[in-house]
Amino acid sequence: MRADPPKQIEDERVDSEFGEFPNLTVLVIDSQHTRWAADLDDWNAATLLACISEDPANWSELAAVWPRYRVGPSAEFADALPLAVIDPETAVERLSVEECWMVLDFERQRVLSSSAYGDIRRDGCFGIACDDDEEGASGNSGGAAAAEVQMSIHLPPWWEIHNDAVPEQVRRPRETELRRPRSRRDILWGPPLAAALAERMVASFGSSQWKAASASDDSHARYAFTVAVHREWLMTPREDLEGQTPRASLHGGIDWIERVIEGQQWNVSQDRPLTRLPHELQTYREGPMGRGEVCMYFDLCRELIDVGWNWLIEREREDAASAIAASDARVDARVDERVGALARVLEAAQDAWLQSPGEGGGIPAAIIRDERDRIPAVLGEEEQGHLVDCDCPLCLMMAEGLFGPTFLHFDGHHLELDGEFAFSLWEHHDEWEMDQAQYRAMAAEIEREREAATDPPGTLAAAAEEDELLEPVWSGSFVSDELPGDPLGHLKIAFRVTDLVGELQARRAPQADVDRLNQAFIEYRHAGLEQRRLASRRFKAALEQLALLHPSLTSRAADLQSQLDELLRRPTPAV
Repeated sequence: MRADPPKQIEDERVDSEFGEFPNLTVLVIDSQHTRWAADLDDWNAATLLACISEDPANWSELAAVWPRYRVGPSAEFADALPLAVIDPETAVERLSVEECWMVLDFERQRVLSSSAYGDIRRDGCFGIACDDDEEGASGNSGGAAAAEVQMSIHLPPWWEIHNDAVPEQVRRPRETELRRPRSRRDILWGPPLAAALAERMVASFGSSQWKAASASDDSHARYAFTVAVHREWLMTPREDLEGQTPRASLHGGIDWIERVIEGQQWNVSQDRPLTRLPHELQTYREGPMGRGEVCMYFDLCRELIDVGWNWLIEREREDAASAIAASDARVDARVDERVGALARVLEAAQDAWLQSPGEGGGIPAAIIRDERDRIPAVLGEEEQGHLVDCDCPLCLMMAEGLFGPTFLHFDGHHLELDGEFAFSLWEHHDEWEMDQAQYRAMAAEIEREREAATDPPGTLAAAAEEDELLEPVWSGSFVSDELPGDPLGHLKIAFRVTDLVGELQARRAPQADVDRLNQAFIEYRHAGLEQRRLASRRFKAALEQLALLHPSLTSRAADLQSQLDELLRRPTPAV
């Protein structure tokens, strides 16, 4: 789990082309009607396309998600667009005489566009620049970061995209089989989870392997059984999942959900109200899980298994104390009773866990709710206090709100620690295998470097030491002379202080040294105009003391002192 400041939407996944699009003809097909609009302006057409990012099932569901994407000159409601019901065959015939057109086909879940409209990308961003009196041209653009209004588009992986299409293609079936993932939360988050875990745990608890490992008394030995129970639950096909495994229901849309939510971060950064996904929509009820929910699910399973082991161990001790003797039939009955009792304990534990703050301060039920509603999770002051690393100057500045709202993200690295495909965020086994091979290669390279570091003088290690002497003062960070939006130079200094803090931590320096440096920087950042010179002097004194305690940092401390002097000589900017 990590906290990130807002970021621009454009990246390697976003269309980097920019251009002006003419008005166009739009055809919308669902199971009830075929709708036609001639000469629709390109911004409203783009808004229609953006709504497909939510995987609506029909026109009514598209209209329901329209408020999530209505920005700039978009119509207030989707039903206000000049779309008229038309005969399907007539619509296709009319397309043959149109030059610039786009088709949204809900029945076959695909988008088609003519060559005159330009390529539609699965991930893109439309932007529009506004003057005081009029609004400028829009485009499918990675340059939308500079625009005053932007709209992110992330079409679901199972929607087909057909650029340079011809009208006849509208009549044809899909080119690929439609495989829309279903999360089946009623199974994965419902009573079947507790029942299946309880059955597996009771069976493992009474096994000879458990006794041989002394797992009741040794938590480290018990961990292997935890992994096995968790793996068996995820990887065992079930009838109530139509022969699929629970793991399959966790995957299919993780990256897509994450991109859709990231696309809404611009609204937060602009103080625009967020519109949650309506819960009556099919995409809310059956849509796939996002990264946050999958991570929460892993944590829940591990929590329930730990609760189960502790409960079984306590019951075992109670039975031993009462010296129960029973027939084989009675033992079988007691096993069934124990499975049922444990399942009830696990269901109660799940309800409590969902409503309890985690290590990062977030409540799992709220985290999952926000992700299912497809809105960014914005951290409050209390949650930021839990999440940020208080030794990191940049994180401290983030907690103060200096970078705007802070969003909660999950990287899911702890799902990979067991080296098991069952728990991995990779959907397919071949992807996971490739990732594991890369990890092994990286580990081998690190080991070779470690062995080279022990070589005698004159070998690679000695050469590396010579190279180190020639490195620039700041080898752990690079900061250009000027940073946009940093008139006082605080952000630039923060990168330097972060470099020093990281070096202190790597050398296992006393925590007091880190705290002293951070406190001097905090006082410097918070100093008013009258106190700037005094705060700078105190900051430089802290750097002087740092150099005395850690001579290897002398050059960096001296360079930072010079940068502070330079900032004092500059005219005070208006902020």
